[in-house]
Amino acid sequence: MTVDTEMKCLVPKVNNLSFVILYGSQLGQAKSIAEGLFEIASEHCLTTQVQSLNEIKDITELRKFDCPIVIVSSTTGDGEPPENADKFFRKLRKKNLSANTLNSVRYSILGMHTNCFKNFFFIR
Repeated sequence: MTVDTEMKCLVPKVNNLSFVILYGSQLGQAKSIAEGLFEIASEHCLTTQVQSLNEIKDITELRKFDCPIVIVSSTTGDGEPPENADKFFRKLRKKNLSANTLNSVRYSILGMHTNCFKNFFFIR
């Protein structure tokens, strides 16, 4: 399957996934890495999906996955989230979000940013 086909059906296909790839990308590098991971997974018969972080409508949706989640995200400027991840990070920082909301979520994060800025991957 192509990346575009998989991106349309993240939540309905929660079961039977090897892992899920979520990305936040301002200039396309993080998205390209996420798509590359998708292609490599497909070559190894792993079932996965790739989608931007902002397409997660509710943080608690992440608990629906019984597979690991791989987050590939860059930052932009002086540590701000990319446009296709800014809503996700705002939801993550909500004061009414319980501290244990994501305790059951298995995840890994690849954070990308140039080191010429003072705040390397410093999302406020």
